Amino acid sequence: MKKKGPLQISQRAETIEQLIGNEEAIDAVSTMLKREDPPHSYIITGDSGTGKTTLARIISKMLGCDPNDFKEVNASHFRGVESVRQIVEDSSYMPRVGSVRVIYLDEAHLLTKESQNTLLKPLEEPHAHVYWIIATTNPEKLLVAVKRRCTDIKMESLTNGEIGKYLMKIVDEQGLLVSKDVVKEITKNCIGSIGIALKTLDKVSAVKGDKAQLSLVEGIVGDESGYKIAGILLNGGSFKQCMEIIKSTKDDPESIRRGVLGYFSNVALSGNTNAASLMESFLENTFDTGKAGIIYACFEATSGE
Repeated sequence: MKKKGPLQISQRAETIEQLIGNEEAIDAVSTMLKREDPPHSYIITGDSGTGKTTLARIISKMLGCDPNDFKEVNASHFRGVESVRQIVEDSSYMPRVGSVRVIYLDEAHLLTKESQNTLLKPLEEPHAHVYWIIATTNPEKLLVAVKRRCTDIKMESLTNGEIGKYLMKIVDEQGLLVSKDVVKEITKNCIGSIGIALKTLDKVSAVKGDKAQLSLVEGIVGDESGYKIAGILLNGGSFKQCMEIIKSTKDDPESIRRGVLGYFSNVALSGNTNAASLMESFLENTFDTGKAGIIYACFEATSGE
């Protein structure tokens, strides 16, 4: 598929042609949306950074939804049944512009069981002008009845080769002074996330010289801060202690979050239930929320104490 012009380095893909990787899923979505009557309920699954939100926004555009009628809801903030009932009720209103409305529920696995039950009827019998898109990193936490009512779209993490090839394409197209060695280091440390890779390339391209760029990559994608924060939380530390780490670090917020989760995962495997419980506060990615997202996660994990 021909791309609609090069993206700016850290720009989110805006068309289905600009997406990279996941060719099978993307082709299926493209074919599905060309039908006269495409499905009204979708579930996008995959790890953080695989492009679930980007794909949801692209699907919305392809359905003819105006940005004013695209409602994005993060389930970690609106997980209770009353909030979901209100969303369902609001969905019945006609679009402000155009002919369709799209409701996007991110991190849907955080919805309570009662909230998920509230979605069953709207997912199965949506209004003619309403489309539902659910995204989750943990589909096993969703009710089987919810999943059965949705068209499944599985997004996989990109390989280092796919990410490296795409970054080099941007380097060549935009004439960036970034070497293959620096790109290789970015792909090695971006944990399969094109979002982290693009943001890192954006930052390193602003400095000159391999040595300086490689040093900057380490500062952006390092997980040391995440480990420190995880240690503070496991030992009953305070929100203030977490904030001291966040204020002093140059680490990317998403890298910090993944470092925290990685640390907790290893500890949880040894049977530490406290680590498993603390993980819930860090399940939401920080691609859009940035530093504010990691601060809020620490606040939740410590209850602000």
